[in-house]
Amino acid sequence: MFRQLALLLAPPPSPPSPTVAEQAARDVFSKHPIQLSRFLEEVWAARNPNLTLLTPTGLEIPSNVAQLGLERDSGIQASIPTSFGIAVTGTPTTTDFVLTVAVGGVTAATATLNFTATVGDVQAGLAALGTANFTVTGGPLPTTPIVIAFQGAIDPRAVTITASSTNIVIDSKLAQYPPRLWDHLIYAYMVENTRVYEIFRRVLEEYAYGERLGVPSDETQRWLRATEQLFYNDNPPFQIYSLATWIRPDIRALRRNAYHRLFGLDLNHGTDDNRPYPYPRAAAANTEFVATFEALLREVWRAIENVRNQVGANATDVTTIANLSRAIFDMLRVRRQENVGNLARDELWHVSTMAWFQLTLSFNTPIVLDLKSEATSAAERLQKIGERVGLPAHSRSDSYFRLATNMSLILREMELGTFNDPTNGAPALFQTGVFQAAMQETITHWSVATGRDVKQWAVTVTPQRAAPVKPAPLPLGGMTPTTPSTNGRAQTQTPEPVPS
Repeated sequence: MFRQLALLLAPPPSPPSPTVAEQAARDVFSKHPIQLSRFLEEVWAARNPNLTLLTPTGLEIPSNVAQLGLERDSGIQASIPTSFGIAVTGTPTTTDFVLTVAVGGVTAATATLNFTATVGDVQAGLAALGTANFTVTGGPLPTTPIVIAFQGAIDPRAVTITASSTNIVIDSKLAQYPPRLWDHLIYAYMVENTRVYEIFRRVLEEYAYGERLGVPSDETQRWLRATEQLFYNDNPPFQIYSLATWIRPDIRALRRNAYHRLFGLDLNHGTDDNRPYPYPRAAAANTEFVATFEALLREVWRAIENVRNQVGANATDVTTIANLSRAIFDMLRVRRQENVGNLARDELWHVSTMAWFQLTLSFNTPIVLDLKSEATSAAERLQKIGERVGLPAHSRSDSYFRLATNMSLILREMELGTFNDPTNGAPALFQTGVFQAAMQETITHWSVATGRDVKQWAVTVTPQRAAPVKPAPLPLGGMTPTTPSTNGRAQTQTPEPVPS
């Protein structure tokens, strides 16, 4: 969830530039641990409306107590920039549109604007409103979005902008807060396979017990405090992420249990001394997930190879792709127990934990700089940090990081049944689009991470039957002789020895 939070804190347009994205990540790390924990509570409260259990419908504290509202609000929403991105999508059916702006209860509309509007056109249209100070950047439309940023002491929740055309998209980060859905559990599994959790555990230990890694900067000290209190501590009671208890005392065992239940998988590493990590295994687990998913990857890859085939034979089997997607859909939903939302709390916390560390490694953040581990990718930074603390990262960490994001997108959609229909659903996995791009990258990096090339069709080798052994013929009469054959010659009897 912390990656999603960084995107919310970055002003439009989306996706942000690398410089803007890095600053947004630093903004996340500057938040107080209490704010971050309350943010997760806000996410849980705004989650998928189908997941309605475990939400208190009434509290003993009266709702009109002012302090209660403060306890429920993380304060993060107020720090989201009051910026709105104006972009054009599709083929406009008309040539103009009108922006309606509401600020603090005052609503007004601009003059008619063209789909090729420039910054000056929008600036002039908004100047007539006189509702607030603002800046307009970007443009011109339709190729480049225009960003309207309001300035001054304006509550961002009090500003709304709408357009008269459906081809105009208003990118408001406020409308997306708090996020209503988080990454799939497969995201946490893939990221944890890099050993990121264990490596940063050693980083915290080194900073706590000495100065071998140097003296942390102020920003790094804030990061260390938030990381230790959120992810390496007994969580306070009554928080949505308080999973570790006397019943389930080990958070690492909790994650492994969840991975095994949903995917039939264990992590690729055990304890620091290479022993198997102990954790309780559920009686019911999706042990067929890997075989089914790899069969799907092979079918999709064959379809991607043939999607532009206009001459030769097309071996694409859309029905099989849809059936395999439905098989995975059934596996995941039976563990979720339909709309009950089984494993939802565990999933929220586990993906949030791993998202914190991936966000840390996505840029040369203060902790990365203090560890002298600057690099150009998350995998390289993790490798250098692992070398500093004597615990090497997995050699295929880059593939695991890439699999995490792509498989989260694909499995979340599969769990919704998006690809179950062979006509209107399954083709999205191999035809041009966001799902096809995610599947193609998943196919490549799954092969790298597992060592099993799913681009090659599975070959089943049937062992050759042994040649039948011809039995020795029986003598006439069908009886086995009790004495050796004499071939017709007379036998001389050996006299019995005479006792002396």
